[in-house]
Amino acid sequence: MNFLKSLLNLSTEDSIEVVGDFQSFIINKQTPRLDNNIVDNTFTLKKLSLQKQIADKNIMLQRWGHFPSLVAFGNYQIQTQAEDYNFNAYRWVKSAAIGLSLSVPIFSGFAVKSRVEQAEIQSKQLEETINNARKQLDIVINNTKNRISTGIEKIEAQKLNKEKARKSYQIAEVRFKEGMSTQLEISNANLNLLSAEVGYAQAVYEYLVAKAELEFYLNQSIK
Repeated sequence: MNFLKSLLNLSTEDSIEVVGDFQSFIINKQTPRLDNNIVDNTFTLKKLSLQKQIADKNIMLQRWGHFPSLVAFGNYQIQTQAEDYNFNAYRWVKSAAIGLSLSVPIFSGFAVKSRVEQAEIQSKQLEETINNARKQLDIVINNTKNRISTGIEKIEAQKLNKEKARKSYQIAEVRFKEGMSTQLEISNANLNLLSAEVGYAQAVYEYLVAKAELEFYLNQSIK
């Protein structure tokens, strides 16, 4: 309880009440089924894929530096000048201009070629990053799924162990009341029951941690 208070930034003198138990947690007894393309839908790979698309567009943009560019422009102005605020009496002067600007690259000191190569290198680096991230995520997600599967089996085993320890404790109580056992037997049975309950709680905790990690990697809730 004091450790829980410290996590909540409370004083040890504060009074708290813990509500609920481990039975309230919904534990699916089946390992979650994931689509084959679930890794590609993770937030990490989506972000990297967008960066790769931008890098590919940048290659095309840099290659355009080899070609002439034709730019159209237009300008329209209305202006006047006066010393009062009688707008209706002003003489407004209108002017307009349109034109085309043609730029033909002759020699840029291989600057365009260098920018294209740099953009291609950046795109290839992102492609390698995506491949490595996909492999790592695939390994991590599969390992986490295995931990969930193991956690489900461990919870069931610990539940049986806890029920067995509870029955043993009840039998020890009956034997003690009838004078057929000693206080030491009661204490040992109680200790075994507490150990079984701790083991069950630890198994539930490990399952919930693995489930939360999988939801974090997939960026979605898992039922």
